Amino acid sequence: MHGSNILVGLLCTLALSSPARACGDWLPKHGGQMNHDGGEVAFELVGQGREVTLHLEDHGQPIPTAAVQGVLSFERDGKGLTSTLKPAGGNRMAVRLPSALRKGDKLVADISLPNGAIAKGAFVYGVEVQLRTRFGAPMNFAAPPR
Repeated sequence: MHGSNILVGLLCTLALSSPARACGDWLPKHGGQMNHDGGEVAFELVGQGREVTLHLEDHGQPIPTAAVQGVLSFERDGKGLTSTLKPAGGNRMAVRLPSALRKGDKLVADISLPNGAIAKGAFVYGVEVQLRTRFGAPMNFAAPPR
């Protein structure tokens, strides 16, 4: 009987230590940075120099982007621009910026899905952000090292 009590205690500890995931609060799968507004659609931003790729998912399932339309707003030092996001195969949207990304750049992706739904993903590039789960507990996600 003593062994079963230990097992029950271990299972309870594991269940309580697992982070809760609200809609859109997903870990990055491609070495990028997740949107910090925790909407229904999860955006993972992967930046490499001037190239920006967004991976889109809905509840962990890739969203095909062939018919998705979108723009990426980019702001640095109070100056901004908006560029059209292009489907890049699979669940990816991509754009080339006029200059390489730097820590602190603000990016907002606005997309329209084929079913008429709209989604927004907001980022501060290279800066750790804190999400809140639906239970109010903070979740920290570090930006990928550059």
